[in-house]
Amino acid sequence: MGMIRFNYRSQALGYYVDISITIPTDGFSYCDMESSRRHHRISGAQTEMPIYKPGMKFQTIYLMHGGGDDDSLVFRYTNAERYVYGMNIFV
Repeated sequence: MGMIRFNYRSQALGYYVDISITIPTDGFSYCDMESSRRHHRISGAQTEMPIYKPGMKFQTIYLMHGGGDDDSLVFRYTNAERYVYGMNIFV
């Protein structure tokens, strides 16, 4: 799983907010290996994975934390990332 952390200004809250997002990168191939094999010499056995296509929709789980900590709380003190691993869900 890939993880992105960013900070943006929320107009609703009136201040900057940190956000952490995990991206299901292990369940999809982001390049067509068949066309790559035609143009480049690729060795080694690689498992066939579904190819990501622009516009694909993913399920998303929004996790909110209480006051007193930051956005990384749900990744440091819970197993949320482990539970969704392999299910192609954004958290």
